[in-house]
Amino acid sequence: MITLVRTVFVSRPLDHYTYLKFRYQVGGVVAAVAVCGLIAATPSLGLCGVELRNWSGGKEGGDEVSYCSYGDMSLGECQGFYSILLVFGYILPITCVISLYVYIYNVVVRARRSHRTLTETSCSASTRSQPGVAEVEKKERVVIPWSILAILAVYISTSAPWIFMEVFTVDIIETLAEGDSLSVVFDVFYSVLQIIIGCSPLVYLLTTNSLRLVFVRMFCDVVDYFKF
Repeated sequence: MITLVRTVFVSRPLDHYTYLKFRYQVGGVVAAVAVCGLIAATPSLGLCGVELRNWSGGKEGGDEVSYCSYGDMSLGECQGFYSILLVFGYILPITCVISLYVYIYNVVVRARRSHRTLTETSCSASTRSQPGVAEVEKKERVVIPWSILAILAVYISTSAPWIFMEVFTVDIIETLAEGDSLSVVFDVFYSVLQIIIGCSPLVYLLTTNSLRLVFVRMFCDVVDYFKF
């Protein structure tokens, strides 16, 4: 949803308010929640149920581990469920986000190229007396859009691991239940993943120029308030 809003804002700078009305955004959120809820409720509707599994590692008298998972992937209805889950829950959203950010990147590149063409002649006279200005403007025009790259990297790194968690739940839990060093690695990875997910809104604030200025100004106001 955020990526779609950013795409409309960048591609329609003069009339984006027409497409980004509040009721449209609320409707989009409701539709997204409805799709997610329908996918999550699919097992309860009869397409690949859930079951409680018990595993003791094949050792007689060993500690038994109980966990809940989806049905056997070899069953036809479970294959249908996993297909819906992977396509509409992960592959399609991730692909759409990547495609939208590639489109945004291309729009930014074209805009900078057009801006450079229009300003080369007009700026030539004023920059002769100020040689440092031309160099600064040149760097500004070719700077890498870190906002797009950072947000895309965070999105992919926090979304892709859940595919394996959902599909290979049985294998992952039974492997971790053995209690070897792999479980420690998994705990560290899972903790780092949760921290990144929790801090992901900061990526938008710190890598987007307009949001960063507002955020810094608000932060300074809060600091000044508690200081006095």
